[in-house]
Amino acid sequence: MAHDTLTQRPLREHLSAVLRGEAVAEALLARLDVETSIALDDARAMLGELEDHYARNAIHFDLYLRIKDRLQPVVRPRTTRPPPHAAPAVTQGRIADPPPDRTMLRAPTAPMPGATVVRDPGTATLEARPQGATAPGIPTRASAGPRTDGPGVSRADESPETRTWTLEAPLEPGTLIKDRFVLDKRLGEGGMGVVFKARDLRKEEARDRDPYVAIKFLSAEFRRHPEAFMALQRETRRAQALAHPNVVTVHDFDRDGTLIYMTMEFLEGEPLDRYIQRHPQGLRFKQAWPIIEGCSRALAYAHEEGVVHADFKPGNVFLVGERKVKVLDFGIARAVTRHGDDAAAGTRFDAGSLGALTPAYASPEMLLNDKPDPRDDVYALACVAYELLTGRHPFDGQTAVKAAHDGMTVKRTPGLGRRQHRALARGLAFKQADRTPTVERFLDDIAGPLGARGRALRQSLVSTVVTGVLVAAIAGGAWWLTRADPDEQLKRQLMEQARVAAEETARRTDEATALDPELRDVLLEQGKDYLQIAKARFDPGVLSEGVSSAYGAYTNALKIDPQSTVAADGIVEIVRLYEAEAQSALDAGDAARAATLAGYALKIHPNRESLVDLKAQAEQAAGTASQ
Repeated sequence: MAHDTLTQRPLREHLSAVLRGEAVAEALLARLDVETSIALDDARAMLGELEDHYARNAIHFDLYLRIKDRLQPVVRPRTTRPPPHAAPAVTQGRIADPPPDRTMLRAPTAPMPGATVVRDPGTATLEARPQGATAPGIPTRASAGPRTDGPGVSRADESPETRTWTLEAPLEPGTLIKDRFVLDKRLGEGGMGVVFKARDLRKEEARDRDPYVAIKFLSAEFRRHPEAFMALQRETRRAQALAHPNVVTVHDFDRDGTLIYMTMEFLEGEPLDRYIQRHPQGLRFKQAWPIIEGCSRALAYAHEEGVVHADFKPGNVFLVGERKVKVLDFGIARAVTRHGDDAAAGTRFDAGSLGALTPAYASPEMLLNDKPDPRDDVYALACVAYELLTGRHPFDGQTAVKAAHDGMTVKRTPGLGRRQHRALARGLAFKQADRTPTVERFLDDIAGPLGARGRALRQSLVSTVVTGVLVAAIAGGAWWLTRADPDEQLKRQLMEQARVAAEETARRTDEATALDPELRDVLLEQGKDYLQIAKARFDPGVLSEGVSSAYGAYTNALKIDPQSTVAADGIVEIVRLYEAEAQSALDAGDAARAATLAGYALKIHPNRESLVDLKAQAEQAAGTASQ
């Protein structure tokens, strides 16, 4: 088919010819770059044909991205009320090269990042109330005239009802917010806003020993979106429900005039990006593992709750102490719309209209503004894990799209086995279908001995140990198995299983397991945190049934130190909590729940007579009730 003939035919026919291999792509791309009147139905049909070829692996990934990049702005719904300040023009169809490690905001119709770079919150002016309506303690020199975007630029088109004023002085220590929070010092800043340490006057009034909170003020770009406050307030409510030791606690979301801010727990420690800078050669795996695991547990738990982070990066991870992890900005980096949550209220908010992301850690799908998916977080997590182990970004800070276009691959990481390297490479796959499907699977793959194979080995060893104990008991008199304190029995059994497992590992690998007190202590602290959460709000997922649990933390601590009585006591406490809750459920008439909880405990301590009897009573009561 002649080139000049194709360029005169409809775009859909031109695309079909390219997909069939009958025409080169560059002419089509050039047409899409300059075409200004593509019909919506045509664009949708072209995207459908493109996606069909992509699903069948009938088109190169780079060409798929380049064509989709040009078509998607046509089919993506436009906002009905654009931001007051238009974004800088972006060349249609071109992938910009923004600062790769900074959270950015995209214009609602821009296909890729780079359209709007958030200015430095420390030097930007802040919107405030009109003169005469300032909050006490806020240093204001508000203009009495219309808002201006710069010297001599007036916002004359705004009505008095919608007019806003500028604040000449930036936020600074001593500023009072909402008659409650006194800013103490600036902690950091980023594309989404600036964070301060602040004193909570209500806590001081109550004589709280720790009156400090962290306050994050959202940048002006976020505040310009009409739906931002409503959507982000709802997402903060969801973030408040993420009760997890590795997720920062969010207190509230509020506004003071036009300032929109979020309050959260104040943490003493160091951001992960700064920590990585202090280790330019990377960490050994056993040093990086607690950080990788903590990040993974936080993300996996959020995914269980239906929340995708969508802006995960070293700057959104905080190290408390040496290696205890807290993940920040859930529900704020990108407000994720989920089925049912907002439908009843008539609000369907897509955070793509806010468009916050960090290009270097964003998956190709995020860069193309597709719907959020847990695999977006997997890609970012794999980037962070690679940085921890090597001290550098896996693709030298390039975006995923640019890296795919340049044919970049994941370089081998010194000190990692083949299976662990494959785990990193699969987590960093450019195609979503090739990427590790879940955070739990990524963690399992990269964990080595702590992953699925390690667990299978431990299970077989547990069976061997239990069998050996029973045989010995029958030979020498089994009276102590039934008459001994069940807690002490479980404790001895757990420590013996861990000891035998360690010896078996040493025999198979010809290497003795080195005791790592720091990692053990991190796991013990994690287990303790989970127990406290479960005691405050009983949750089997936090105790033993979730992807991240007290039982998992204590079990791994015993693997490191089989003589850890703290870990064994922690597991005993888990069983006791289950038994007490199951008994309460049975007494309250909820026999089905009682049977379920007793079953969870019996998985940990199968021969505990009180649990066996309790489960039998509950099942009998449940059966009687159903008749």
